[in-house]
Amino acid sequence: MKNRARIAAFAAALMWIAGPAAAQECPDYSPTRNPYFGDLHVHTAFSMDAVLVGVETEPSDAYAFAKGAPIPLAPIGRPFFRSALEAQLERPLDFAAVTDHAEFFGEFHLCMVPPADPSDPAAAYNTEFCVNYRAVAIGNRIITTTPGPEISVEVFRAFTAPLLAPVPTRNPICGPGDVDCLARTNLLWQETQDAAQLANDPCAFSAFNAYEWTKVEADPSLTAGAAILHRNVIFRGDSVPPAPISVFEAPKVELLWDQLQLECLDADSSCDVLTIPHSTNQSAGRAFKPVYSADPLPTSPFFAERPLTAEDAEVRAAFEPVVEVIQHKSASECRISMLSEGGVPFLGSDELCDFESSDTNGNRSPAIPNQPLPRLSYVREGLKEGLVQEEALGANPFKLGMLASTDTHNATPGQTSEREFAVTGHIGINDGLLSLRGGITSVAKQRNAGGLAVVWAEENTREALFDAIDRKEVYATSGGRPIVRFFGSWEAPLDLCESPDAIEIADGQGVPMGADLPASPGGPSGNDKPRFLVSSQQDPLGAPLQRIQIVKGWLDENGEAQEAVYEVAGDPNNGASVDVNTCTPQGAGFGSLCSVWEDPDFDPDQRAFYYSRTVENPTCRWNQQYCADTFGDVGQACDAGTPQAYGVDWCCDSTAGHQAWCTNALDDAAQQGLSCGDPGMNPDLEASCCAGNYVDTPTTVQERAWSSPIWYAPVPVSAIEIDIKPLSTTNPVNPMSHAPIPVAILGSDTFDVADVDVTTLAFGPAGAEPIFDLTHWLVYLLSTFDANQDGFVDLVPPFRTDETGIAIGDTEACLTGELLDGTPFEGCDTTRTVPPACGVGFELVLVLPGLLWLRRRTRGSAV
Repeated sequence: MKNRARIAAFAAALMWIAGPAAAQECPDYSPTRNPYFGDLHVHTAFSMDAVLVGVETEPSDAYAFAKGAPIPLAPIGRPFFRSALEAQLERPLDFAAVTDHAEFFGEFHLCMVPPADPSDPAAAYNTEFCVNYRAVAIGNRIITTTPGPEISVEVFRAFTAPLLAPVPTRNPICGPGDVDCLARTNLLWQETQDAAQLANDPCAFSAFNAYEWTKVEADPSLTAGAAILHRNVIFRGDSVPPAPISVFEAPKVELLWDQLQLECLDADSSCDVLTIPHSTNQSAGRAFKPVYSADPLPTSPFFAERPLTAEDAEVRAAFEPVVEVIQHKSASECRISMLSEGGVPFLGSDELCDFESSDTNGNRSPAIPNQPLPRLSYVREGLKEGLVQEEALGANPFKLGMLASTDTHNATPGQTSEREFAVTGHIGINDGLLSLRGGITSVAKQRNAGGLAVVWAEENTREALFDAIDRKEVYATSGGRPIVRFFGSWEAPLDLCESPDAIEIADGQGVPMGADLPASPGGPSGNDKPRFLVSSQQDPLGAPLQRIQIVKGWLDENGEAQEAVYEVAGDPNNGASVDVNTCTPQGAGFGSLCSVWEDPDFDPDQRAFYYSRTVENPTCRWNQQYCADTFGDVGQACDAGTPQAYGVDWCCDSTAGHQAWCTNALDDAAQQGLSCGDPGMNPDLEASCCAGNYVDTPTTVQERAWSSPIWYAPVPVSAIEIDIKPLSTTNPVNPMSHAPIPVAILGSDTFDVADVDVTTLAFGPAGAEPIFDLTHWLVYLLSTFDANQDGFVDLVPPFRTDETGIAIGDTEACLTGELLDGTPFEGCDTTRTVPPACGVGFELVLVLPGLLWLRRRTRGSAV
């Protein structure tokens, strides 16, 4: 599956026909690549949930916004104190993809667009379902007519209820065979493509054809909500399937990949596609679980699964080269408080893992402060699990680069400024109403401005950007625009940062982020350690840099995944801070940082990955920035009671938002006859609210950037054939003997013994070396002959028996070594160990052709 070789060959043929100028079409073309900033997760009024929160702007508006045009915000007349009526990017983007939910294109269109005869009682438009949906969607566009958030949530749940089924089915309004919804889906899919085509401007702005595959899944660990397993589906160019493949056509991600293979890759040589998982932190531990769905699909809520195979891992890796590490639902890099697969709580050691961390385990699950969440919901844990699976299967299903996006539902790609997000938000009326913006935990605590995807590509075209994403030469930011480079090599000079050509040298000597380290030039037995050049430049509109870290994950000698965080540049104790009353930065930082770091704990036998994390000085988070911008000195304003008078209590009490949410939630439970301590009370709600354990909303933030990893894998060991004591059939060995034992390395039509590096040979558990210097040409010549008479030359070095480490009871002994190109090999043969016995006998042992060695041996052993 996913035959990229065919696509690459096709592209190469076109370049050959067009000539070298085709590769340098754009004025800014660079062989060392340029950084391009974009957003690959954007919703507009074509998404059924965005419409419900009053959003009217469509894909064409979103692309115009990405290019720098202003856009109106819903609802009209937003009452939130100092709430913005429109949004506009201070810095336009280089690329974007509108990723509306494909699942309800048809239903949304049937409900919102009047039919030819609006009075037709049989029309889907006039069903109670559509009338209710339309009343909320249109009502939420103007603040004076909004039906309120509670009704909006009820209608949203009714509309999306089919998604929770193991095999979702469409609403009856779609007609027999779903024909009406499918026809309307095709209309919106074409409009989405038209908007991207019109916005696409090669060399200046790239607009991708894309949509979101929106999968939520019931999980027994969740008492409310569901696990998020969403994917954004991004196409390389104009060639796309005739209709988007939604969960109705492909209810499992494995089926999505199957259909994309069939309808894109196999259907059109110019079609290519990748899928990007997001919000993994709310996947209930399913995001990086090493399983595949059973086939056929089950009908029970909790589907059957089977362990991954190597083929499964290869398919997943081919379709999903990157993961979205942060968006407005919070960050997914890592978490301090986690659960093992066995449900055992444990704490991570990385203090920076609390960054924009969510306290919910799934979609619409209540927030429980600092609750342990499944480790396989987090990207770093997924990367570590990938090493484990690669060791077992020979293929890595989670070999993921990292990028970020916003998940905006306002059609505002790239709106990541903390100050701007505070007054614009990302979800329509939910950000326009004071009662929601300040009072719901999911907004005040978990929501953030999202991030940006940064792609290192030769030029700004769809094709160049897509190819860079596919090879994982991308990084993620939490919203700012620092410039980050990350290279791995074996030979980078430790003073490389001092060179004006550091990037060119690093690029020429090594590999960029997202790639694999090549084999060590010194071979597996050498003492080489990988070196990494990491360079970060401050965003001109952002805070100074504080430090750069390198995060390493590896498999230890027991095959268990480990991690470590290394400080490699800057100063974590630079004393920088921010005055939370005025949001005035305090202390110094760095405009740029660069380091060549050598792994001091490198083990050539252990799989590993490395990625960089650039951290800025502290600044005010969006909620505190809003308070300072609105009231001046926040402390003085709170003492005077000003924020409280405007109903913005959370400016003075960071837990006020959660307390307000809990009050409403407990009131709703009381209407159902439930109170704290009742057996029927939702356990998540009780843990979140009844104990008074309120979420403390952060007031500061340290913006950051994550590079894609660079991977290291031990060079695969080639299997060779050996023959211990080639004149023997049972290979008896007396471990106490001082005599030499010959071991034939057998040549074949695929293995030439002349390629063996004789200085690396080692035999037996103790790794005995040959007793003759085989580097001497005459000794080497005498040691090569056709020992097994198969027509191929063999190499027969001798080893002193008592140095091999073979012990009584051993039934096998192995020989290891390397080829001249550094490739390691190993061969094993059976042995029969024999103890010393009474009496003395003699045997002839062939060590070198033409030489017979007379050796004492114990009576009773036989050749």
